[in-house]
Amino acid sequence: MITRAISGLILVTVMLCILLGYPRMFSLFWGFVMVIAYLEGLKFSRYSKGLRRIYLASALMWMLSLSAASSMDSLTHFVVLPLLSLFVFLMASIFLYEGEHDFYFFYDFCGLFSTFIYVSMFYTPIFYLASRPDSVEILLFLFGLMWIQDTLAYFFGKAFGKRKLAVSLSPKKTWEGSVLGLLGAYFCLWPLQMSFEIQVQNYLLVFVILVGIAGQVGDLLESFYKRNFGVKDSGSILPGHGGVLDRFDSVTAGSIVYLALNAFLNAL
Repeated sequence: MITRAISGLILVTVMLCILLGYPRMFSLFWGFVMVIAYLEGLKFSRYSKGLRRIYLASALMWMLSLSAASSMDSLTHFVVLPLLSLFVFLMASIFLYEGEHDFYFFYDFCGLFSTFIYVSMFYTPIFYLASRPDSVEILLFLFGLMWIQDTLAYFFGKAFGKRKLAVSLSPKKTWEGSVLGLLGAYFCLWPLQMSFEIQVQNYLLVFVILVGIAGQVGDLLESFYKRNFGVKDSGSILPGHGGVLDRFDSVTAGSIVYLALNAFLNAL
């Protein structure tokens, strides 16, 4: 518990220093996070070295495409350009299959392809948000919400938790902790709402509930994924937390709902 708290505090401090002191560097920081996440994804394969090479090459292509798209500042480019690497992954895997052609190849393909989709689709929205002029306001809300919600859900769950949220995936999570964590996060963020992006200011409760729930689902999704592939922790880079995939599962899922909700409200 102490190790987890110390490593978490160090991570929060580093991220806040970058975000508040050098906001333009946050894209570079998040790119580094994505690289680690892709490398952790190698745990979800066991046999095919050829597929691992294809996976890493496709991940590199995705990252280079993101770098090109960031200079265009368009959500469309952030979607279209990187998708080329997805087709490269699929085509190269098909040709490789002709040479290896066994059950274990399909097992590795499922693990690496699903990991590639997960990291690429879930981590890219934050890379896009970091390139926006109002990135500081947006990312402070996103990360602040997830950090506060996770912390309060843990303590409220320990104190009042009786009904398990998802026993087979995360035995320690409770409905009481989940709900009280969301409510607590709202009351903690409410005094700061004028510091956030305009839509969050106007609809703070809506954003907290929907983005917060998405974060909790993202946490459970990561647990579901690891359990089905027999992986306990995605890595060990963050003592007490595991790997990057373990630590950022909530905020990456929440960022997708944030973008969708923001686009919906802007269209009204």
